[in-house]
Amino acid sequence: MISSALALVAGVLLIVQVWASPFPTWVEVVLYALLVISGAGLLFWSSRRHQAESLIASFLGATGPRRCILAPALLRRLASDAADARQQSWEQIEIPLLQAIPDCPPALKGELVDALDTLARASTNRTLAKRINDLRNSVMA
Repeated sequence: MISSALALVAGVLLIVQVWASPFPTWVEVVLYALLVISGAGLLFWSSRRHQAESLIASFLGATGPRRCILAPALLRRLASDAADARQQSWEQIEIPLLQAIPDCPPALKGELVDALDTLARASTNRTLAKRINDLRNSVMA
């Protein structure tokens, strides 16, 4: 994340330098603009991944019904992740989520089922989708 921010700052400084020169070429302007855009993209991507890791850490640190409260937001976040990140994250949270099901308040089970269903539909890996649906069915039982 720091390297992305540094790349973004360097790009901005280079653009300022190009604009300060008497006759910047259009190629220089385009190259420096691409540098800034790619730096901003890297910064966005790394902050998004950091957010997912933070949600997972808070979920794993919680106990009992608190996990059921945190689970729907985490599962919806994972549904929007890339397939490989989704697989890795599911490996981390599957067992703790399974252990938290008996402590879930009945009012939260419907929301948890919906979030698990959203995650299963977003998964392109059939094995992962089946594991998520198995957990969803155990919540419904």
